[in-house]
Amino acid sequence: MSLFGAPINVVFGDVPVADYWASIKSDAADILDNITFNPVYSILNLCRVLAYKQAKLIMSKVEGAAWAFEHLPTQFHRLITQALDIYQSPIATPIQWNEPELIAFGTHAQTVLFG
Repeated sequence: MSLFGAPINVVFGDVPVADYWASIKSDAADILDNITFNPVYSILNLCRVLAYKQAKLIMSKVEGAAWAFEHLPTQFHRLITQALDIYQSPIATPIQWNEPELIAFGTHAQTVLFG
């Protein structure tokens, strides 16, 4: 829906699949280089990219997390839950992240995404 002017799909048109994949794959590569810098962003966006890679689904961060609970190993569920809880909280909550878990999650994502 546009507030004014032509509809968005008329102005911009479709994004080619290869371009979309290149964009989110590049974002994932950047995330994997610094997964501990912003864990909430890193975890939830990697869930979204994994959902696209494995099922061609374009999802929000919340939808990506829900997908991940159904499709990623259970060893990562606690980490995803933490990220989702912080993301959805109206109050900024400091948390001590388990760095080995973050790195293991990143390693899993990297293997799935890049082989």
